[in-house]
This record gives sequence, structure tokens and C-alpha cells, in this order.
Amino acid sequence: MAPEVFQAMNKRNIYGLGADIWSFGCVLLELLTLQLPYSESSELDIHHSLQAGKRPQLTEKLEAMAASKAELEDLAKSCSSSDLDKKQSESRILKLLVSIYCWCTEKDPNDRPTAENLYNLLLTCANSLPSQQSQEDS
Repeated sequence: MAPEVFQAMNKRNIYGLGADIWSFGCVLLELLTLQLPYSESSELDIHHSLQAGKRPQLTEKLEAMAASKAELEDLAKSCSSSDLDKKQSESRILKLLVSIYCWCTEKDPNDRPTAENLYNLLLTCANSLPSQQSQEDS
């Protein structure tokens, strides 16, 4: 649940599409860690975290991989450049996904990406990957 949704439960605050972006970030967290968001937290701790707008934590190793928002487009373009081996390319894709997670779970909904931002980033990354046909020809 996005912080603004939690805060709106007892008020007449209206929340928007930013809450869906937060939820997408939580799906990414589950895919990256194979754990539910806040799985190690008590219900009270979850409420406090949401009230404070704190995102669910990644592992330390994943947290250290996050790139800044300014680096995201270049990172997406270079997911699979010809000078990278398979492991380096996979590492860049992982870094991209971690960075998208961090962006999607910004405290302020206005600081989160739009669905179009996410679509364009992921499409850019997908377009940088070798096509299935060229892999079959190799």
C-alpha cells in the first residue's frame, strides 16, 4: 500500500496514479528479493513506515546497486551493449530494475515516474538487447 493510500484511510485525501506506481515498485521488490514487502516487520512497524513514507528495504547488496534518476536512461540504453559479456549485461539489467524500484517508491508521489516514463525506460532496455533472431543465427 502506498503511503498516500494509507494516509487517506482516515481522511478525505485523494490519491492518484502515483499509488499504482508505488505498487509496481512493490512488485519489483518481490521479484528482486523473492520476499513480500515489509515481511520482517510487525503490523505496527508497517503502519509507521507507511506513515513516514519509507519504502520497503532491499538487501544491502541490491540497495548499493541503485543508480540515480539521471543515470537511468543511459543505463537502459546500455543494458546489452556489444562490449559487454552476458554476466555484465545481466548485472546492468538488475541495476536498472533496482533503480526503477527506488524511483517508483519515492516518498512524494510527484517524484515517482509516470507509467509512460516506465514504459519508455523498459522499451529502451528491451531495444538494446540482441533480438532472438540474431541469437539463433549465432
